[in-house]
Amino acid sequence: YRSNSAYDPGDPIHLGIIASQDITVTDSAPYNIEIQAAIFSAEGKCDCDDTQSKGNFRFLGSMVERVAGGRYSESGGYMKSGEYIYDERFRNDPPPFYFVQETPVFGARWELSSN
Repeated sequence: YRSNSAYDPGDPIHLGIIASQDITVTDSAPYNIEIQAAIFSAEGKCDCDDTQSKGNFRFLGSMVERVAGGRYSESGGYMKSGEYIYDERFRNDPPPFYFVQETPVFGARWELSSN
């Protein structure tokens, strides 16, 4: 992974994606990719197409999915490296018209794993 010299963490993030089903990074995406966004899939997953072998994947933002997605499989995808970083700025400065959550909410999955 190489740092993006054009990235300024002080800049506001304006991309928010809300979908009822899957959100997929398609096979036409670049070999190495960095995504900065708030992503919400109500009934599906957030994943990457795995029909081609790709390089490095970095996600900076917020991701909510009902079903676990992934960035690669045995057949392809972003196989070299992956990094998922929650961006704290979303708590106080979400993208325009995006969901606002005052306090964290932990669902059944978290409750089961904490027992």
